[in-house]
Amino acid sequence: MSTPSLARHVLVAGLLALTAASGGAQAAPESLGTLDPRWRMMTVDGVPVELATFRGDVLIINVWATWCRPCVTEMPSLQALHEAFSGRGVRVLAVAADRPGPVNRFLRRHQLDLPVFLEADPFPPALGVSAVPTTLVVDPRGNIVLRHRGAADWNRPEVHAFLEALLADARAGGKGSDR
Repeated sequence: MSTPSLARHVLVAGLLALTAASGGAQAAPESLGTLDPRWRMMTVDGVPVELATFRGDVLIINVWATWCRPCVTEMPSLQALHEAFSGRGVRVLAVAADRPGPVNRFLRRHQLDLPVFLEADPFPPALGVSAVPTTLVVDPRGNIVLRHRGAADWNRPEVHAFLEALLADARAGGKGSDR
């Protein structure tokens, strides 16, 4: 096992310990499935965007809703994570299972500027969305490496270290080559 791979396994274990208290983490050393790059979301202005737009980046896909109290609670940590990794190959994508009006009002009220999308196509089965919030971490090749159901504090040192390890794996193994 290579050093970046070993580091990722150790960090997955640490991230699981971090999120286990909230009862919803599921992770695998390699993958919990692969996302179809043709899956489409929609900007809050109605413009369709394929997941392939983000090819080669580590993705944090958070499925949420404005009416979901745990979703609202974790939004500031997702905003902070977005700010911490902006321009570094990690994208936080908040995908609302909601209508455009409530989402736009929510964004204005809470002054969030992380990328927010709406569901354009039905959520693919690979996302495993059975409740909100559900958050996935996807490596640059499109493999889901963490699925978490429930709210979490995403702007923690353990999460940063996990994302740094995924970025190191991507640099060592050919960023986005399998997607």
